Amino acid sequence: MKGSLYEVSAVMEYNFFDYHYRKAKIHFTPYVFVGVAGFLSSTTTATDNAALPALNQKGTLLGLAVPAGFGFKYALSNRWNLGLEAGARKVFSDQIDHIDGKTQGQTDVVGNPHDQDWYFFNGVSISYTFYKINCPPQYKSNPRLLQ
Repeated sequence: MKGSLYEVSAVMEYNFFDYHYRKAKIHFTPYVFVGVAGFLSSTTTATDNAALPALNQKGTLLGLAVPAGFGFKYALSNRWNLGLEAGARKVFSDQIDHIDGKTQGQTDVVGNPHDQDWYFFNGVSISYTFYKINCPPQYKSNPRLLQ
């Protein structure tokens, strides 16, 4: 299979440590994420086996997916982060690879008609934090409460 896949996603992230607190010794955090995504794939599946013409397919698919995964972030400064991430995307279709196990010629050879496609993403990122969570007034007036 060859092709391209474009994704737009919105995810919620849970950071296990306060990695932006500059006075702390730890400036990294593991995190997990989950969200919703839209994708556009354009793929071609081809085989050199003349006995399996049903595997020679191509097409475009627009669909929804659920991204989930984990990663690590390191705070380079108060606003800049370096990240390493791995995630899986559950797709609500079985047509990214054009092999669904239901099409004539695929039923006895490949494909499972009882599951759907997944795709995976691994990457390195640089991100910028746009917001700052201000310390509540009771902690500003009595910093010992933070210890």
